[in-house]
Amino acid sequence: MPWKASSVMEELLRFVARLLDGEAMTEVCRDFGIYRRTGYKIFDRYKEHGLEALSDRSRRPVRYANQLPQQLETVIVRLKSEKPHWGARKIRELLGAMACILVLFTLTPPPSSLSQYVLMRTAMAGIATWIFLPSLALTLVAGLLAIAVNRAFHNAGWAWVKLATGILVFEWGFAAVQGPMEQEAELGARVLAGQVDAATLATSLGPEQNSLWVLLAVATANVVLGIWRPRLTRIPD
Repeated sequence: MPWKASSVMEELLRFVARLLDGEAMTEVCRDFGIYRRTGYKIFDRYKEHGLEALSDRSRRPVRYANQLPQQLETVIVRLKSEKPHWGARKIRELLGAMACILVLFTLTPPPSSLSQYVLMRTAMAGIATWIFLPSLALTLVAGLLAIAVNRAFHNAGWAWVKLATGILVFEWGFAAVQGPMEQEAELGARVLAGQVDAATLATSLGPEQNSLWVLLAVATANVVLGIWRPRLTRIPD
C-alpha cells in the first residue's frame, strides 16, 4: 500500500480524518494512491473497532492506542488549517444562508415602501425555505448518521454536545426564523392585495434578526466542536 514515507500511522489518521470530514471515498483514495477496495476496508475497520484498529498491533503495545484520539485531533486541526476548502458543504451552506439573510435584514426598506418591503421579505422567505431549512435538516441527519456509524463517537461527550446543538439550531431555526419569515411574506402579499392593514407588517422583524444572530453563534460553536473535539466527560458504557 503506497502510503507516504512520513509515517504510516499518520497517513492512516489523515485518510480517516478526510473521510469523516465528508470527502468522497474515490477522491481520497486517489490522493493517497490506493484502491477504493482498500480504502473501504480501512474505513470499515475503523468504524467497527474505532481508532485502535488503525494501530499496528504486531509492533505497538495495546495501551499505546490510548494516545490516538489526541493524534487524530491534531491531524484534523492541521488539515483544517492547510485545506480550508475541505469540510462539510452542508455547514457552509447553512452559515452562508444565515449570513445572507442577515445582510438582507440591513437592506430591507420600511413597510412604508410597501412593494420593496414585500419583495425583500419574499426573497428572505425563499432563502429560509429552500436553502436555510434544508441545510439545517441535512446537517442534523449527517450528525445522527455519523454518531450511529462511528462507534468511536458513541462515548465521546463532544459528539453528543454537537448533536444537541444541532437539534437546537434545527428546532429554533424552524420555529423562530423560517416560520415567521414565511408568514410575513404571505402577510405582505395580502397587504398588497388590500386585504390586511399595512400596520401589521414588520412586527416580527426584530425578533427574527435576534434569533438569527443567536443561531449563527450556536452553529459556529457546532462547527468548532467538530474541528476541536474537546475532551469532555466520556459517557459510561
